[in-house]
Amino acid sequence: MREEEEMTNRSTRRHRTWLLLILVVALVAAACGGGDGGEAPATTAPTTAAPGSTEGTEPGGEAGRPEIPVLRLAGGTDWGYPSPFGFRRGPGYVRASFIFDTLVWKDPDGTIIPWLAESWEMSDDGTQWVFQLRDDVRWHDGTPFTAEDVVFTLEYTRENPAGLPLRAASTVESIEATGDHEVTFTLTDPYAAFLTNIAAAMQIIPRHIWEGVEDPRSMRTPEAVVGTGPYRLEEYNQEDGSYLYVANPDFFLGEPAVKRIEFLPVANELLALAEGEIDAGGPGVQAGVTEDLLARFREDPYRTLEAPGEWAMDLKFNMTKAPFDDVRFRQAVAYAIDRKDMVERLLLGQGVPGNPGWLSPANPWYNPNVPSYDRDVAKAAQLLDEMGLVDTDGDGVRELPDGTPLSYELPYASSDSARNGELLQTYLAEVGIEVRPVALDRGIRDDRASTGDYDMILVGHGGLGSDPDFMRLTFHSKSKSKSFIRPHGFVNEEFDKVAGMQLRQLDPEARRELVWRMQEIVAEQLPVIALYHPTRYWFYDSTVLDGWHYTSGGLAAGIPMALDKKLFVDGG
Repeated sequence: MREEEEMTNRSTRRHRTWLLLILVVALVAAACGGGDGGEAPATTAPTTAAPGSTEGTEPGGEAGRPEIPVLRLAGGTDWGYPSPFGFRRGPGYVRASFIFDTLVWKDPDGTIIPWLAESWEMSDDGTQWVFQLRDDVRWHDGTPFTAEDVVFTLEYTRENPAGLPLRAASTVESIEATGDHEVTFTLTDPYAAFLTNIAAAMQIIPRHIWEGVEDPRSMRTPEAVVGTGPYRLEEYNQEDGSYLYVANPDFFLGEPAVKRIEFLPVANELLALAEGEIDAGGPGVQAGVTEDLLARFREDPYRTLEAPGEWAMDLKFNMTKAPFDDVRFRQAVAYAIDRKDMVERLLLGQGVPGNPGWLSPANPWYNPNVPSYDRDVAKAAQLLDEMGLVDTDGDGVRELPDGTPLSYELPYASSDSARNGELLQTYLAEVGIEVRPVALDRGIRDDRASTGDYDMILVGHGGLGSDPDFMRLTFHSKSKSKSFIRPHGFVNEEFDKVAGMQLRQLDPEARRELVWRMQEIVAEQLPVIALYHPTRYWFYDSTVLDGWHYTSGGLAAGIPMALDKKLFVDGG
């Protein structure tokens, strides 16, 4: 009896220690904020096809799949209605991806594989892509899927941008159904990222449902979530951010292994996982994770998925205004900020300082040779002095030549850590720049970032492991992107030229030279300052579902999340 009691007591003490560790992380996360969850740009592009026929790797079939009755995932955040026009950001795209399919998908290593398309071929000059579509696909309402649906999708989304606007749709000159199950894209020029940024990202919608719909964003009927995908939406609750999906028994790759997916509202993902309320989840991107906690989630039955960060917290400048239009000011701000200190304080060391060249070090196109801007208060002061920005009244804040103090609001999303703004406030005060952090609803912050209603602004986003054409779409002076990530007023002729060249360069090594130069220009000019890249963590109960992974290059056009529908279809 005593031995049994002692064993019980030890188990209870271990459980209390476990919960205490999670509580500590919860407090850290509360102090640091949960993060935006990532924008849905792209995440590596090692899949540029060579001219000629491309037969993708088979995506797998139904034989030998396990049966997993339910998979419970951490929810609690509303990412919008999961139609291609109703969701927001990368997490919303992923939720819609369970319902809607793309022409191609990715294996965990980032290799492009067939999906709605069985095979594809690129012309010798890179300006034409022909896709052969599967002939056994049906929409959830039983209607056959055809090439006309693909043609309609591109034309419709050009007029009605999806929740995650299709990148580089302007590179497509025309699209034509050249057969019931064949579709041909003709491009204005060769486009190196066509497969990742268009074929793997454009969620195909049924023409027979959406034709005639004038306001797709407001469409919330059951027809709005009729797709070809492995899951059907059974329930969505905007108030608590919960989503419930059931397997599509008629899915063209066979009935999925996971029969039911539930995104459940939980107050703390790690505590919910430890208590058995969910089967998988991860801390927010800005929540520091202690080594003790990592050790706990490496004990059976748990597993920890860890990957370098493809997310960043950016400090953006509005370069239509002085003094932000002067590169010396932006460089002075960079020298004043201690990015290493931010990693230690905010992330508990679980991450790396932001890359001044913007792409994450996890990206295979990353240039490690750009200027680092290690903290140098004297250098920052020297640059500000050269601009004639001095403190004439001795109040600790420098002034413009007309006497206007360098004092600015610093908007940030209330879901992000307030510590970001507080630390920047401290760093910049040392060089005579005053910032006043202002918390805003994430949607309002995003709107202000998109419209240029700011001097400086903090924006968190993913996609920095993506195909580097993301840089062109973000920084090119003539880019049509209206993303909240895009800085206002940045014009650099050399960047525009080099970015245009890499767009059309199909040779990977020649393209790499151009992409490295793009990063050098961004690091020299600093239209944004990437503050840090948090390490990604995903914790899960391996007895429910194993085989979790972060897709190299990100899901679709580069979303750095572990929620790959192919895993749920295959069951591991």
